[in-house]
Amino acid sequence: MKDLKRDGGFHAAGLIVWNGGNVTKSEVKLALERGFTVFLVKGTGRAADELANDPISRNPLVSVVPITDPMVLNTLLRTKGFIR
Repeated sequence: MKDLKRDGGFHAAGLIVWNGGNVTKSEVKLALERGFTVFLVKGTGRAADELANDPISRNPLVSVVPITDPMVLNTLLRTKGFIR
């Protein structure tokens, strides 16, 4: 995310975690340290699931979204002002 901001001029406001591995886990921790909202898609069978079951998921910046109901993510993105 830091590189996207520096190199591409992007402003990262949130992180959607779908699947992932060890690098993803590190990125989630860094995102939370920087105050970014994190959406963990539970049901992918990888790092997103591990993090959704980890105490990190109780952080107020973290939302756990079931893979079986994409409208939950849509609603959260709208409610938090990421999309209209």
